[in-house]
Amino acid sequence: MNILRGTLDTIIIDDTYNSSPLAGACALRALYKLSVPQRIAVLGSMNELGDSSAAEHQALGMLCDPSQLAWVVTVGDDAEKYLAPSARAQGCQVKICKNALEAGGFVHSVLESGAAVLFKGSQGGVFLEEAVKVVLHSTDDEQQLVRQSAVWMKQKNVFFSKFV
Repeated sequence: MNILRGTLDTIIIDDTYNSSPLAGACALRALYKLSVPQRIAVLGSMNELGDSSAAEHQALGMLCDPSQLAWVVTVGDDAEKYLAPSARAQGCQVKICKNALEAGGFVHSVLESGAAVLFKGSQGGVFLEEAVKVVLHSTDDEQQLVRQSAVWMKQKNVFFSKFV
């Protein structure tokens, strides 16, 4: 979990390297401990869970607390199918995004000064580090994000070109 400075004097918790059920739960709990005027959780699909994927995404959605979160933003198929409905059932405001770039734009549009935003997700098909870029205070901090090498950027450009 890398803490970065975001636009509007916000706190970004960049946990975009990978995700698992335990790591996702711990990241949410860390977000809840911050004393800020607004909290947003951007949660991407957790890849490679096999037959337990639906149940694990639902369980993470059940940890989304509407008294703690202004928004739950999801990216990825399993997050859309299982986490989003579970978070909604808890009473959370949920925004389903087709990719990380859309998620970053949405977060930027609802972000309040002094807020904290958690970005948590797996790599393949999610790439939430690209959403983080949209709300960073400075582009100089992009070098602190995961998967920024030329090889990764080429792979992500191919991936995101499907959404144009």
